[in-house]
Amino acid sequence: QSSFCKRSENREHIQFWLLLALAGLLLSGCKTVPIQDRNFAENSGFWEQDENMGVSFHRNAGASDAVIGTLYASGKNVLLNGDQVKISAPVKNNAFVSSGMQSGARIEFKTSDSTCSIRVDRFNAGKAYADTSSCLHDIETLHARIQAQNAVLQINVSQLQTDILVLSGTIEVMTRADTGQFVVVRADQKITVTPDAIGQPHALGSDEIWQHMRW
Repeated sequence: QSSFCKRSENREHIQFWLLLALAGLLLSGCKTVPIQDRNFAENSGFWEQDENMGVSFHRNAGASDAVIGTLYASGKNVLLNGDQVKISAPVKNNAFVSSGMQSGARIEFKTSDSTCSIRVDRFNAGKAYADTSSCLHDIETLHARIQAQNAVLQINVSQLQTDILVLSGTIEVMTRADTGQFVVVRADQKITVTPDAIGQPHALGSDEIWQHMRW
């Protein structure tokens, strides 16, 4: 079990990037992902996914039929376990959420105590944005395994690689096949993971971060 640093991110730093993302959304006219109401997350955080992707959510130690959050849909092609979601729907443990063309989804997890742990898997393609808040997120993509807590990050998965950009906090990343040590990635850093290797974290400037945040 890897260790995590105590929460140390600067909330003004988070707010800057969230407001920047919202401004870009309004200027571009794109409303695929419902981030218009983006605020600081509750204890369990939230997850937002772009179009043409799918992902499964599991709350560790939770009953299979337990409600772990609420799904908010943007667009006509958001499915929860294969059923269309027009506006919103409760998300039960082990649910699979997929989004089609010109559609996106936001999952707000239920508030819980400090033992909260959510596993995210079957993330094989697409872009997602996560604010983990105090809940530990164990995220598995086609190439990487990510552990994040008290962090804000964006993940972009293609067939060849997984790119992870940390906007706030500190996360730990390793290749999906590796059982060794995690690589620590800090705020304003990006890392790339391929099926066979993991790169070194490198810092990005404000313009580069903004380009990566644009969906």
